[in-house]
Amino acid sequence: EAQRDNLFKKIHEHDVGFIVDPLSAEGLSNDMLRVNRRNLNRISHDSAIGLISNVLKEGFKLREVFVDTVGKPEVYQKILREQFPTIPSIVVSKKADSIFPIVGAASICAKVIRDRMLSEWQFKEKLPTMNRSFGSGYPGDQATKDWLIGTMQHVFGYPTLVRYSWATATTLLQDAAPVHWSFEDIQAMEEINAHSRM
Repeated sequence: EAQRDNLFKKIHEHDVGFIVDPLSAEGLSNDMLRVNRRNLNRISHDSAIGLISNVLKEGFKLREVFVDTVGKPEVYQKILREQFPTIPSIVVSKKADSIFPIVGAASICAKVIRDRMLSEWQFKEKLPTMNRSFGSGYPGDQATKDWLIGTMQHVFGYPTLVRYSWATATTLLQDAAPVHWSFEDIQAMEEINAHSRM
């Protein structure tokens, strides 16, 4: 983390401009679990499109865009090229943050901003087990697992800091209080889902 912060300072020293689009866990959960669901790839694509659009609206003339892929690179690249036909070169690649220094710099900016947002996070919920030892947020991190296990409330689940659509959270929530839906509730949801597909 300290190394990232130092690199972030160097980026600022060289007047490299950047913008971020912070996606909250609550917003991601809402998008991914609503009736008309949006998957994580689509959300990420829409975010990148929004960022590029904002740069163009500011009057910048982009000659090249480099993007780390979410999903299949060729599909993502096609989406971006169709959306921005005036940009001469759009490259979407796996491991772009390792291949293209500018993508690596963008990754550093995003992670530093994320870390700052987490350090300043204000919980809406007032549960007795709240602590700030989140870990990295990755499922392989024991500190993250410990935080998830220790923070889960068996009736209400997690605070809004946790993405409910995340498989790790979903698995842990199986140990929470079960929810029993009535037949009418299930039938109503099926009708809503069927109607939304038309």
